[in-house]
Amino acid sequence: MTNEAGAQGVAEAGFGVMPARQSVGEAWLATRGEEFAPFVTGADYAVTPSTQLGYADFVQVIDNGMNEVLAGDRSAQEILDEAAEVGQEIQAEMGG
Repeated sequence: MTNEAGAQGVAEAGFGVMPARQSVGEAWLATRGEEFAPFVTGADYAVTPSTQLGYADFVQVIDNGMNEVLAGDRSAQEILDEAAEVGQEIQAEMGG
């Protein structure tokens, strides 16, 4: 979430994960060390994860459900069944 100059400053400071801008990868390595080189070179073939529309609804069922299971309000099977229903609804909406 930085411009080129901001990314350069973060890379030179050497904190955090590898920079999102490939152009400052070498500066980050100079600070962090060459043992982190595979992370930088891996960006050449990295892909952005994609999710289907409606996936957030599925995740919300799982997240909220985990809290309910831990509180003893519902069983894990109930949450799995509900998540399966939501997943099937998503598939149906996507034409699958």
